[in-house]
Amino acid sequence: MAQLKRAKARIMTAYLVTALIVVLITVLALVPFGPATPVAGSDKLGHALAFFVLVLPLACVAPQRWLAIWLGAVTYGALIEIVQPLTGRMAEMGDLVADGAGAAVGIFLGIGWAVWRGKVSLA
Repeated sequence: MAQLKRAKARIMTAYLVTALIVVLITVLALVPFGPATPVAGSDKLGHALAFFVLVLPLACVAPQRWLAIWLGAVTYGALIEIVQPLTGRMAEMGDLVADGAGAAVGIFLGIGWAVWRGKVSLA
């Protein structure tokens, strides 16, 4: 019984952390900023890193749901790209690709973490 309570607490914590990350990413993606960053590619790296962090909590506690987590993250990224032009920002397909790649890496590491902890078997 205590083990079940701990597992539910981990899942709820992962959802809460993910929701907070969604709020942060939404604000950063939709608030107009000054001129673009001078370092080429840093925008895409930022997208990949943000979506890596976004999926990691859920991928660690629910690795068997990896496809739903990835599809949810990519759908969220696509929605951001659709809304961005309404806020004076530019939508880019490259941003969505970076979002998907970052989410994939986060899920991969989350699954690896779960396997290492013995919570999931690859067999």
